[in-house]
Amino acid sequence: LLLISTIGKTTISHLKDSNAETFNVSPEDFGVKHARIQDLLAATPEENANVLFEILHENTQKANPKTDIVLVNSAAAIVVGGRADSLKEGMDVARESIRSGAAYKKLEALVKSSGGDLSKLEEIKSRHV
Repeated sequence: LLLISTIGKTTISHLKDSNAETFNVSPEDFGVKHARIQDLLAATPEENANVLFEILHENTQKANPKTDIVLVNSAAAIVVGGRADSLKEGMDVARESIRSGAAYKKLEALVKSSGGDLSKLEEIKSRHV
């Protein structure tokens, strides 16, 4: 499981080419501000779904703690997956994925391939258009 916090430092162990490296990262390493717990909370699954939809459709240049934590964790996953060599490059790839709509298309594909109900995504989309 890969989960990086924007509330404070996170210790990461990274294995690449048979070499293990352990280091700490902080929100500043990704170019984002420290978040407060209350900035990341959502009350219900429906609210979480709406927040995710908004993140995948907003301008990722705006400072927003919920967008920041999604970008930070996406950037780390992109590095681990070999699509970027650094956290900064991973952030750029993550931002472009959201900006281009590719991230939302991947969400739709995931819902479809897992047997989920795409009509729920369409319902959320209709409330935001």
